[in-house]
Amino acid sequence: MNSSTIKPEELQALLDKQEDIVILDVRRRQDYEADPCVIPGSEWHDPEDFDDWCETVVPAGKKTVVYCLKGGALSTMVTDFLRKRHVETCYLEGGITAWKKDILGQETDISSTCAACRITK
Repeated sequence: MNSSTIKPEELQALLDKQEDIVILDVRRRQDYEADPCVIPGSEWHDPEDFDDWCETVVPAGKKTVVYCLKGGALSTMVTDFLRKRHVETCYLEGGITAWKKDILGQETDISSTCAACRITK
């Protein structure tokens, strides 16, 4: 995990090998509540409360993977913040949307607002 991103298939391989990693779900509350599907072993943390949890949630020396809805601004922000604190961190390319498509075989309609995402397949 030296890159700033990881593909869904690469994350699945780490999970299959039972790698000791921290997986942070940082989707906005309305997106998480609209679709509480999570990656196995992940913990959801409200990005609105980032300052309250960011310093304490990642144990020192743990590899960390961050994901949001589409692998955009939220994931990048959290990843950058943790990397500045010397935490080996990357974010999931395409977020939970890519995970559901590539790993679970589900298509997600994100053409409307993110909080209104729905399974189409």
